[in-house]
Amino acid sequence: LRTKTLPKLILLMGKGVGEKIRKAISKRSSSATQIKSQEAIVGEIFESYADQNNGSKFIEEDGIEQLGEDIGTDPASDVKFLVLFWKLGAKSPGKISKQEFISGMINLCLESVSDIKALLPTLNPDSMNFHNF
Repeated sequence: LRTKTLPKLILLMGKGVGEKIRKAISKRSSSATQIKSQEAIVGEIFESYADQNNGSKFIEEDGIEQLGEDIGTDPASDVKFLVLFWKLGAKSPGKISKQEFISGMINLCLESVSDIKALLPTLNPDSMNFHNF
């Protein structure tokens, strides 16, 4: 539909419909803004752990160790940390890309390191399919 014909269509459909459409458009716009805001917040977390030698494209060994320290676990010995990376969408256990990290954090509704720390005890290694990781 052309934007010029949309107001005419709304008038034909009735007063209540126009308000519902405006609310739906506003809500969708608000959701998009919220997602962009979450991406920015999570992106900052990613950057704080990313390997600066690799152009900040991945969190690798040093960043993984620092993240583990910050959430109170040892990534080398705690299998729940491995499950965390799997849940975040990492393609391999030794690194995670920026896109995987941001998407995973948003999908898991995590916005801070303390959110990750709170999630860790709930992760169940038995639910993980290691063949895909």
